[in-house]
Amino acid sequence: MDALNSPAMKDAEKHFLTQSFRFGPAVAYVANVILSFKGEKIPLQGLGQPTLVKRALPDDLPHRTYLHRTVSGVIENALRLVNQDHRMQWIGGIDSYSLRDLEDLFYFSRHMNDQVQQRKLLTDYADYDQYVVIAKATQDTEMLRSIKIIENYPDLPKRIEQLRAASVTSELDATVTLTTAHRAKGLEWDFVGLYDDFSADPLSPDIDAGKRDDELNLLYVAVTRAMKILAVNSLVIDIMQRFKDMKQRS
Repeated sequence: MDALNSPAMKDAEKHFLTQSFRFGPAVAYVANVILSFKGEKIPLQGLGQPTLVKRALPDDLPHRTYLHRTVSGVIENALRLVNQDHRMQWIGGIDSYSLRDLEDLFYFSRHMNDQVQQRKLLTDYADYDQYVVIAKATQDTEMLRSIKIIENYPDLPKRIEQLRAASVTSELDATVTLTTAHRAKGLEWDFVGLYDDFSADPLSPDIDAGKRDDELNLLYVAVTRAMKILAVNSLVIDIMQRFKDMKQRS
């Protein structure tokens, strides 16, 4: 039996969780802007220590966390960071981020089908050209970003070896933590940056209401993980600008 739906709860007062001690007013403001586009009327209060909101994280931090929309975005960012001698913790473990699938796609693109472990790739697509055509036709975010990675890294298998060598399991040993926003739910870090792979515009007139709310909820989760500094991405900056424009017109 669901206790919340029991007759005894019929006249109970409703209390909303509108306060957080994780972050300060600046992050709460960003979160409220995002939630306002869902029609949320009850503002979130940030009662924690003051949190800075910036466009980029400072260079001299001992540890930072990057949140991504896609798995391929995590990999793309890791490939950028590995040349900066970072020790990287992958939330959920590095093997849960489909590196082998990306490596298979690389070999597929080079007509080295004997190196492809995931044989389904060979049965689903006649060749790599067809994979690219389907990715562009469907605008599949993961597929398109994987193609971009393969184009940018002609030595991808070697780079993936470097990623594995730089991977650590404990945050205490890491200089960077990597995760998707989905996996970040319930977690928190001092210094958080949002990667620029949140490509779906939740305010697009073409997006359905369910998808819009899902994307806004995920952005809300992402921005509220930071305790000291939040570095927002271009999508959040755009949403905040549209909120400002809307307020000025009203």
